[in-house]
Parts: sequence; C-alpha cells; structure tokens
Amino acid sequence: MYAGTILSRQLSNWDILCKLDLSLLEQIVILKVFGFGTGAIFVTSRDDVFKIGDYFLDDVTKNKALSVSQVEELCGKKVIKFDSGHSHLVALTKDGHVFTCGRNFRGQLGTGDTIDRSEFLTVKIPEGENVADVVCSSNSTVLLTRSGKVFTWIHSYKQISKGGPNRFKELVLLICLDFPDGVTISTLACGSDHMAALSKTGQVYAWGCNYHGCLGVKSHLAILQKPKLVLGLNRVTKIACGMYYTVVLTSGGKVRLWGSLWGLMPHFSGRTVATSPIQIKELQRDHS
Repeated sequence: MYAGTILSRQLSNWDILCKLDLSLLEQIVILKVFGFGTGAIFVTSRDDVFKIGDYFLDDVTKNKALSVSQVEELCGKKVIKFDSGHSHLVALTKDGHVFTCGRNFRGQLGTGDTIDRSEFLTVKIPEGENVADVVCSSNSTVLLTRSGKVFTWIHSYKQISKGGPNRFKELVLLICLDFPDGVTISTLACGSDHMAALSKTGQVYAWGCNYHGCLGVKSHLAILQKPKLVLGLNRVTKIACGMYYTVVLTSGGKVRLWGSLWGLMPHFSGRTVATSPIQIKELQRDHS
C-alpha cells in the first residue's frame, strides 16, 4: 500500500491509474492496489475515497471496463489504511473504526454471517477496545488493538439437532487469540494463509497454514490454530510475510527468513524450503 508523497506523473504510469485525471492523481495520499493490479482504492487530500474496479476480485479479472466511482460510506471517515485478501477489502480509520466489504464465505468481513457485501459496513469490535492495525490473509482478517490484543473471526458450525438437512447452524465468531501471559503484540503480518505477530519484547509468534514451513515452528501439523513462538530469534524489530514465507529484521541488523525460498535469493543453490529461520548475509547491516 502506498501512503505518502509521490509524483502524480509516476502514478500515471501505473496501468490501473493511467486513465485518471491529473487533478485527481495529484490529490492521492493513500492508495491500495488489489486483485493482482486490476483494482484500486484511494484516499484524497480532501478525505474523499474512490475505487477503481470491483471489490469482488474474482470478477475484476474478466477484463471488464474499469470505472472510477466514489465510495460514499468511507468519505470523511479519515481512513489511514487499506488491506485486502483474495476477495475482500478492509479499511481502518484514524479513530480505530474498521470497515469491510467483498466476499464473505469464511466470515472474513466480521459481520457475523457469510453474506457478501458490495458496500463497506462498520465492523463491531469488543467494547473498550480500539483498533490500531488490520491485516488480511487470503480469506481472513486480523485486528490488533491499541492494548496489544489480537482478534480474528473464525467460521464454524454448531450441531442443533441429530438429524435432518438443517441439523447444523453456521457460526462466525470473533475470538481473541491466546498468547502467553505478559506478551503484548505490537505488529502483525499476513501471508496467503499464515499470520505472524511481533511482541514488544522482540519475539515472533506464528499460526495458520504451515505451507513450505512458513510458520517456522517445529510441528507435524499442517495447520496451527493458536500462535506459537518461533525459536532461534533474538530482538526482532520488524516482520513481514510473503505468500508462503516470513522474514524478520533483528536489532543487530540481521535478516532472517523461513518458508518457501523459491525465486527469492539466488545463493540458496536450489534449496526451496526452510522450516526454521536462516540468515541472509547479503542483507546484513554493517555495524563495524
């Protein structure tokens, strides 16, 4: 996501933005491109919000004519961040409010159901909490509150009768993820189907699908429902996730990586997977 100052002529070189009027390009202060470059949503200096393309990202890729339209439900709301999954969008405001729209088959919109939404709706969050950050994996949304708690929605079913076609009731529940006592989370990151969290003391926790060892934890399970500490790391200051990998920066300037290594760095000599953190010496800071 772009947020900051950039020359309007640079933005006009982007295919998704090339047909925008220069006067509108010059006003962009926050920009999120989604759907593999086939859709975009942005905030202007006047606090207006516009979209290009469709929130239903599966439909955007069918070479439809992309039109620019105003997102009235977000205008004037002081949006400070957008994030997107495979087919849903999330907006976070300066006041800590969360808005979502798009596909909702796993309850990722946080509306308490699995109904798709074409317009942004406000998400209810626990009383007394204020959201500081939002991140999305392909089909989930994760919230970080100012108190350091992490929330997400889970999709499940509850048995309501022993027989019949409607014996299960669909449930979408907001849960607070369980971290060890005394751990306060400061940063979140999401890959395709895995999540990582950085604590204020520099520890990294991971959960979700463990494709290609992207969780960096020793487990025979393909999926971890609860966050687990990634061992072998000291004083991590920043984290980020790619589709199937996780990368961190330590206070000593070391970059460590785990998960799928395919196409990332040439010096891995054919190695395609790292199930625990490995150091990338070429990116290490020189503190001499």
